[in-house]
Amino acid sequence: MDFIHIGIDISKKTLDLSVYGREKESGGHLHVTNDQKGFAKILSWAKMIGGHLDQVWFCMEHTGEYGYALALFFDAHQLTYSMVSGADIKGANPSKRGKNDRQDAAMIAKYAHEKRESLKQSHLNIRPLYELRCLLNERRMYVRQRAQWKTQQSEKRVFSTKQRDSRVKKAINTLSAIINTIEEEIRNVINANEDIMRNFELIMTIPGIGLINAVNFIVTTANFTMFKNARRYASHICVAPFTVISGTSVNKGTHTTKIGRNDLKAELRATVLAVLKADPEMRKYFQRRRDEGKHFNIVANNIMFKLICRVFAVVNRGTAFVQTKKYLQTTA
Repeated sequence: MDFIHIGIDISKKTLDLSVYGREKESGGHLHVTNDQKGFAKILSWAKMIGGHLDQVWFCMEHTGEYGYALALFFDAHQLTYSMVSGADIKGANPSKRGKNDRQDAAMIAKYAHEKRESLKQSHLNIRPLYELRCLLNERRMYVRQRAQWKTQQSEKRVFSTKQRDSRVKKAINTLSAIINTIEEEIRNVINANEDIMRNFELIMTIPGIGLINAVNFIVTTANFTMFKNARRYASHICVAPFTVISGTSVNKGTHTTKIGRNDLKAELRATVLAVLKADPEMRKYFQRRRDEGKHFNIVANNIMFKLICRVFAVVNRGTAFVQTKKYLQTTA
């Protein structure tokens, strides 16, 4: 079947849609609000464009929670759509300059048409992913607040009182209890969804990976439907290194970039010490690279990339992490 491809540029409050090949024509572009009222207009507009909704294929960038409500709407009406990585869309249009929502929608529509043979329909089961994302964001907020109170507790104050110390301790205990409750809710959401539970259990077999980082992988990759490989994910969370060399005058070496999800990198980095304790093979690698004179941050980044590779490997294989013969000999 020949589909009509419609690109959607998503922002917090609005949506821009363009039909491939008709973006400059009257009726080839639509601007609506990012809510149920706007979604209803999309339905009527798509019927007018395609004649029948079975002939329309929507394509949009995976923007996280801003696009979740729209994906739920598409699922409810059994519409054909794809959520793709922004890096893939930008990679297909490297010469694009500037930022314009209407042009971006047309670029996405063009991408969908050009990739029509390999474009895969999305079935993301959005609701549990959205719930997990909200719970993770809420937990981060309380963790930051607890860290601030712990700083207050650790500072020695000349004029501190028992009442003040008691209040600080009470605040820390209260926040810790809230964080534990949120983590229990996260486990309940995971246990209620078979697909998410399967990947979660596979990730948790990797030494050093805990609850929060396992859920981060699932939410950020849309349960491993968004990123094609470990390298793409590592680039997204600022772990993959990039070389900056041009001619004879520019040689900035190889470094990681700060463009991406540094918050996810920070949470993954927090597991490095746990990995070194739990995995003798990683510990041996860490010591060897440090003996070679490598900076701690460089070796820690390498370990994070190894963890990402392990996560994608166990999920793609569908089997638990297996300790290598070398690992078993080390632990004997």
